[in-house]
Amino acid sequence: MSASQHEAATGLPVHAQMIQIFMAPWIAQAVRAAAELHLADHLAEQSRTASDLASLTGTRSDALYRLLRALSAVGVFAQDEDGKFAMTPLGATLKSDTDDSLRYAAIYSAAQWHWDAWNHIVHTLKTGETGWSVAHGEDYFPFLERNEEAGRIFNNTMVEFARPVHHGVTAAYDFSQIRTLVDVGGGQGALLTSILQANPGLAGILFDAPNVLDQAKPFLAEAGITDRVELASGSFFETVPSADGYILCHIMHDWQDEPARTILTNIRRAITENGRLLLVDSVIPEGGEFSPGKILDLEMMVAVNGRERTEQEFRDLLGKAGFRLARVIPTASQSSIIEAVPA
Repeated sequence: MSASQHEAATGLPVHAQMIQIFMAPWIAQAVRAAAELHLADHLAEQSRTASDLASLTGTRSDALYRLLRALSAVGVFAQDEDGKFAMTPLGATLKSDTDDSLRYAAIYSAAQWHWDAWNHIVHTLKTGETGWSVAHGEDYFPFLERNEEAGRIFNNTMVEFARPVHHGVTAAYDFSQIRTLVDVGGGQGALLTSILQANPGLAGILFDAPNVLDQAKPFLAEAGITDRVELASGSFFETVPSADGYILCHIMHDWQDEPARTILTNIRRAITENGRLLLVDSVIPEGGEFSPGKILDLEMMVAVNGRERTEQEFRDLLGKAGFRLARVIPTASQSSIIEAVPA
C-alpha cells in the first residue's frame, strides 16, 4: 500500500499517524497516573472539577486539569461545558474491584521497572537476551518474587487479564467428554473453578508448585469445590498426573519451542489415549492484519524469552510432542482454545 493509499484509508497523513504512535507511551503513562490516583473511583458516582479531584488526590489543580483534559481527548474521561469531568465506559475499566477492572494492568504496563526492560529491546533483537535480564540483572519471575510491590501489581494484573479468558473458555468448550481435567500450572485454580462450577460432573486436579497450592486451598474452599479438586505438586518439566483431560492457560507462550515441547511430551506420556489437551493462548493470524497477539509477542520476547504462535506453529509444536491439532476454538476473549489429541 502506497502512502497516498494509506492516507486515504485512514484519513490522516502518514506523518500524523506516526506521531500518534510516538505519543502512545505518553498516553499510557497518563492512564497509569489516573489509575494510581483512583480518578475513576472518584468519578464513579458524580462528575467533578479538576479542583475537587485535586483535593481528593493531593495533586496540583492546574496540573491535574491538564491530565484530565488529555485523557478526555482520548475518551478515558469526558469534559462538559462547565469544565467538570465525568466517567466514560472506557474510563470505567480503571475503577477498582469490578469484574472488568484493568486498573492494575494500567499501572503494570507503564511501571518504570517494566519500561526499563523495553528500553533494551534492540539489545534483545541483536542478542536474544531478554531486556528484563539486562535492565534488572535477573530473570522476570525472580525479580517479581524479590520485589514485593512489583509482584503484587503483576499478580493483580494477571487476575484482571484472566477473568474474561476464563469466562470465554468455560463458555466456548464442551467439557462433557472429559472425566478429570488437570489444570497444569493453574495457580490458585481460578480457571479450574470456573470450569468445574459450570460442569458439575467434572473432577479436577490442580497441578502447580507446592507454595502455589498452599495459596490455592482457601480460594478453592471459598468456591465450595474442595471435594472435587485434587491438589498435585510438581514440575511440568518432569512429570504430570495421569488423566483424560489437560488444560494449560497462557503457559505455552512463556517458553520457546524446546522447553515447551518438554512440557507437552510429559503430558503425552500421562494422557489417556482418548484424552484431550487444551492450550489456551493467543493464535496469531498469518499475514499483515492487526492482532493483539503480535504486540503481546514482543512483550514475551523482551520479558521472559517466550513467544506467541500461529496455528501452524502450534500444529508443528504439538506434532513433535506426539499430539495432533484437532481444531482451534475462538472464545469471547482474545485467547483461543487449541484442542489437541494423542497422535
